Formats: sequence, C-alpha cells, structure tokens
Amino acid sequence: MGADTSTDIARTTEELPSNGSRLGPRYWRFWRASTISAFGDNLRAASLPLLAATLTRNPTVISLVAVTGFLPWLLFGPAGGIIGDRGNQAATMRLANLIRFGLTLAFVTLVVIGYRSIAAICVLTATLTILQIVYSSAATGYLTRVVPKRQLALGNSRLESGRSLAGQFLGAPVGALLFSVAHWLPLAIDSATFAVAVAVLPRAGVTAQAAATQSTRYLQALRESWTFMRRDRSIRAIAMLLAAVNFVSVGVSAIMVLFVLETLHAPSVTYGLLTACLALGAFAGTFTTGPLLRRIGPGYLILASVAGRVACLTLIGFAPDPWVAGAALIVQGITMTSWNVVSTTTVQTRAPSAMVGRVGTLVKTVAIGAAPLGAIAAGLIAGSLGLRAPFLIGAAIVAIAGCITVPPLLRDTGEKITT
Repeated sequence: MGADTSTDIARTTEELPSNGSRLGPRYWRFWRASTISAFGDNLRAASLPLLAATLTRNPTVISLVAVTGFLPWLLFGPAGGIIGDRGNQAATMRLANLIRFGLTLAFVTLVVIGYRSIAAICVLTATLTILQIVYSSAATGYLTRVVPKRQLALGNSRLESGRSLAGQFLGAPVGALLFSVAHWLPLAIDSATFAVAVAVLPRAGVTAQAAATQSTRYLQALRESWTFMRRDRSIRAIAMLLAAVNFVSVGVSAIMVLFVLETLHAPSVTYGLLTACLALGAFAGTFTTGPLLRRIGPGYLILASVAGRVACLTLIGFAPDPWVAGAALIVQGITMTSWNVVSTTTVQTRAPSAMVGRVGTLVKTVAIGAAPLGAIAAGLIAGSLGLRAPFLIGAAIVAIAGCITVPPLLRDTGEKITT
C-alpha cells in the first residue's frame, strides 16, 4: 500500500459528522432494507433450530443446521465476493433478496402442508447463506459508492445500530415467541421482509467497475484479492484478529446455556436475558463508537475494543452470579460494535474500489472459518476443565492475538488522533 492510504481511516474520523443527515437518500433506503432484512434473518435464526427440535432431539443431527450456516462461507465465500463486485450492486442485492423471498415462501408452504425434514432445513439454510454472501459482498461495495469516504465510519455505525436493534434485540425473541404460536409464522414474516427489502432498495444503482475491468476469470480475481489481503498489513491483521475473536466468541456462545444453568445456577429464562444484554450493549455501541472515533482515533479504539473483550471474558469466567455476567456482556456488546464499525471501514477505505466486495468477503471467510473450530474446542475444554475454562482461555487467546495484530493497526490508523 502507498503512503496515501495508510491514514485513510484516520482522515475518515477527522471529518466524521455528528449526525447522519448528510448520508443521502440512497443510503437511508439501503439502511432500511438492511434493517428489515436483519429482523427477518433473526426471526429465521431463532425458529429453524426450534423447528429441527420438533423432528429430533439428537444433538448431532440438530447441530447440522448450524454447520450448514457456516460451510457455504468456506466453500463459496470467495466466489460470492467476486459476484458481488460485478455489475450493478443495487440490482444484485435486489435479485438476491428476491430469490430468498421465493425460497422462504416455498419452505413455508411445505411446513404448512405438513412436510418437514432436517434435510430440507439444511438445504434452506445453506442456500440462504450463499445468497447472503452475495448480498453482503454487493452491499459492502455499494456503501463505498453512495457514501463519501469521510463518512463511511458514520454509515457503518448507523447500519450496526439498525441491525442490532431490529435483529439481535427484537428479531430473536420475537421469532421464538411467534414459533410458539405457529411453527410457520416467523418464517412467513421472514419471507415478507425480503419482499419489502426488494421494494425499499434503490433502483438507480451504481455499477461496480471491479471484475469487468480487472479480471474476467474467477481464479485470477480470487488470486488478486488474496494477494492484496496478504500484502496489506492492516487488512491482514484485521482478518487474523477477527478469526481469533470469532473462534472464542462462537465457542463460549456454544456452552453459554450450560454455563448459566449449571455454573451460575440460574433459571433458563436468565439465558435469554443475558443474550438480550449482549444485544443491548451492541445497540448502545452504535452511539458511543462515533464520539470515540473522533476523540481517540480508530487505532486506539481497536486497542480499547480488544482490551475490553479480554476484560469481559475474564469477568464472565469468574462471575459469581448473572448480574456480573450481564454487566460484562453489555460492555462486550459495546466493544463488538466498535470493532465491527472500525474493521469494516478500514477494509472499505484501504481496498481498491474494484475489489472492495471481494476483499471484505475474503476477510469474513477467514474469520468465519474459525467459528466451528471454536465451538468444538470450547466443548472439549468445558468437558475436561469445567464451564468457566472456555471464557478464561478465550480471554488469553484474544489477548495474544491482540498483541500480535494491534501494533500494525496502530501504526497504520493511529498516526492522527483527533482531539
């Protein structure tokens, strides 16, 4: 990377406005579509495991539903990134949502008429994930074309706000509630959200100049994006740190319910409340990230996010009761949002516009690839060392990863600190 790009994210924060009034109508239509889709995604995420549990109580079989949500990233992630970088990105997002609308509507019809199977659930999950990869890649590039570079951090922060509130905080509990009314109801609403998102997304899109001018073959495009990620110090560091954080986060999430019931000796409703604490923190983080970016800059905000994550994991590992764990999860949610905003903006500002979607999707593929390994490792550690051990060992892993990856991020994004 040249000298001009090493402080792009720092310059972004210097001119970060205090409100979103200048983001423009195309951005806000995109924001509404993303928020609506996030609500539907979380309705589905809460209802599909419950639907699988009505068919079998075999944990290995039920876990296939989660596995099929990860595998497409490993198998199709790079290809999805290339597809998302081609052509009119608004049209690509609309087409992906239109196909997802049709798939979920067809699945709802099967559930209503009484046909249900684990295989059908897994096929639906995998197919929707592939389409989500394409949508996410196109959205990453689209945002850089409708929002000025100096406002990308603000735009990403507003997106996180809508997704955390409508998705994590409302979607998951509402999905479980609707499932108790009728098994098909949350899936039907999920299907409707895709249709609404298609209507809301701007039709006058911007055309990506990416693969059509830089590379016409998949392997060449993949090699270009992989080479760029490998050579760019900051993006390489982000991918490594995100992989470590995902490894730990998915792992502790996998054993959290047992931790609440058996270690904290709390009722099952506490598990839902603690999940809400994390979502509440993530939502609060959308309001604190902007001021912190302006005050201390992106490099030091990444450092604070990593340190906060280590402290929260440690605190949960030693938590004597749900109150302490809940407080730690709120803070963890704040650090999660800060990290998401800064990491996404860094990729968007450092990657060439022709391959923003590809590089962003490749970073996600590396990170998500660590997730199922984290779940397996946490289960093994909890079984041999106890349910507190995954949190404490996870804190050590994040700390080590931070010591390796944060220094280059500080050098690249921390030179200019806004006061």
